[in-house]
Amino acid sequence: MWQKGEVKGQKLKPAAKSILKSDQDLESSESEGGKKSQRGKRLQRAAAKEQEMTLLHPRVQMQSSKVLMVADDMPEQHWMAMGSMAPEHAVPILLEVIAKQISLKEMEKKFQLVKQVAYVCKAFAVGVGCADFKEAEKQYPLHTKKDMLEKFVDGVRRGQKSIPALDGHVKRALDWKSKERRLQAKEALHAFRSAPLTEPFVDWTEVKHENDATEVKIINGDMRLLSKLQTEKLSISLAIFDFPYGFAHEGHAPDREPFPESDVLEVLQNLKDVSSAPLWTVAGFCSVDTLPSIRSAFREVCNAGQELSTWCKPNVTNPGGPRLVSATEFCVLGYYSQTGQREMAHYNFDPTDPRHNFQLFNAVTQKYQHPGGGVLCPYQKPYNLYSWLVNKFSPTGPCILDGFSGSRTGAIACVKANSNCLVLEINTKCAKRIATRLLTDIDDTLARETPKRILKQKASQNSSLAKSAENELGVDGDTDTAAGVMQTVGEAALAVDGPSTEPVEHASGPSAEPVEHVSGPSAEPVE
Repeated sequence: MWQKGEVKGQKLKPAAKSILKSDQDLESSESEGGKKSQRGKRLQRAAAKEQEMTLLHPRVQMQSSKVLMVADDMPEQHWMAMGSMAPEHAVPILLEVIAKQISLKEMEKKFQLVKQVAYVCKAFAVGVGCADFKEAEKQYPLHTKKDMLEKFVDGVRRGQKSIPALDGHVKRALDWKSKERRLQAKEALHAFRSAPLTEPFVDWTEVKHENDATEVKIINGDMRLLSKLQTEKLSISLAIFDFPYGFAHEGHAPDREPFPESDVLEVLQNLKDVSSAPLWTVAGFCSVDTLPSIRSAFREVCNAGQELSTWCKPNVTNPGGPRLVSATEFCVLGYYSQTGQREMAHYNFDPTDPRHNFQLFNAVTQKYQHPGGGVLCPYQKPYNLYSWLVNKFSPTGPCILDGFSGSRTGAIACVKANSNCLVLEINTKCAKRIATRLLTDIDDTLARETPKRILKQKASQNSSLAKSAENELGVDGDTDTAAGVMQTVGEAALAVDGPSTEPVEHASGPSAEPVEHVSGPSAEPVE
């Protein structure tokens, strides 16, 4: 087409080349006598050549066996651009050229547009976290339409790393996807019914340990639907939420995405709807990344203010590398009251208790292993941390809500504090295993998290009491008296081991955490 001059908009250049030049070159080497004999044949070939040119190249202008206009040199840039394009993008444009619908210059512009759109598509796929644009089209059908993405090609500049307008489009797409997922979850959970657990925790069930007793109820459901799952109002004085941080361990409950602020707000609204108490406190664990959204949501519901406490883990070791050890987590404390004012009833501190806004508790190194196999929850927090929250921010008696329960250490702390506990866990497997732990693992939990020095002190005290009883038996010799002394020894030993005895306090605050926690041999690797 180019040689024939049939391309739309093709330019021709002037030339004075005789079509018989090749023949003349051949004849120049012949003798003078041969020229006369070949003249007739040469005129015939010239006429034939002229007819051929007229037939094959109708746009080429001829005069006196000379070509006046020929096709200009074909530009190479167009074809170089086409080499980096996918065939499905280049072929339709070439067909338009063949059909004489567009010129080569228009073809070049279309090639450039295709490359810019491809760049925008790739940038969009990377922005939304998809492997390629085809995957992005499946997940974001409304945001990947061609006419929509073509609007952002004007922002493509050489050397520019990002397109501001496209960045906004990506953010809107991610927000839309997040809302779509939440709507799908709500639609699925609107018809949700509490999964029947193994007796006896479907309803309020008494749990006893030594001299402590309380009632526990476990609901297998979503915290965002608490008001639908627990229709009866409860006098909740404290709620503890271990919000998803945005990390997950393989084989455990999903925790791949941190809770957005809207979901945190929805959880707090459900708590407000279910609680009948005139005032209550909510404790929410969070990471440094989710701290701003947690505090913002708390500000909407907790009308009596909020405070920030830091949990420090002195036994976390350095994993190596040029960085500081991550050994802290945040706990936002929000306060609500009908009067809108914070009151002393929000706290349960003794007058001599320190009230520092940081607490030292060793991270759990020996996590609860379910008899069925595997760690129940990789995010297990220490019993002493939950015990500090339960005892210092809730009076004895009212109900405590433990949302996002996980390993259910909070329920054990409620049992030892004689406070009823409502447990909420969305993972069915975890919810069923929580019941097993409450029935079988309270002693083991306290033993695992009690420092060896304290255990030795208790054993030594028990041994001293036993020796004292033997001495009294040897002096008296009366069996009735001996029985009375042994009963006294048993009561004393129970008093030493019972829940009323607290470990030695240290400078970190009222957490009743022994000093040995700071220098103990256990070590928790950075998660």
